Amino acid sequence: MHLEDDLFFDMDTAISLGMVVNELISNSLKHTFPGWDHGEIQIKLSRGKTEECINRREENKNENCNTISIVMIISDDGVGIPENLEIVDIESLGFQLITFLWIS
Repeated sequence: MHLEDDLFFDMDTAISLGMVVNELISNSLKHTFPGWDHGEIQIKLSRGKTEECINRREENKNENCNTISIVMIISDDGVGIPENLEIVDIESLGFQLITFLWIS
């Protein structure tokens, strides 16, 4: 895990984030490592400046630019997801949960 220090979330965000992490890790363990006795799953959580702040800084307009976004990357070294898979069209409850919580 690569987690940035001093990241704090309100309860709703923390619960949603935990549910997404749980679902993605569960899916990796279930589908990504078929018959394997080892594998690596990485979780990275960090701050990322929003596009609005980046544009303001480029225009030398730094006022009110305290907005940040949180970047979460979950990856593994397993078999992978097919390239033509449309995640938003999958009917599984897990992917619907991930899509709903990710967009919310």
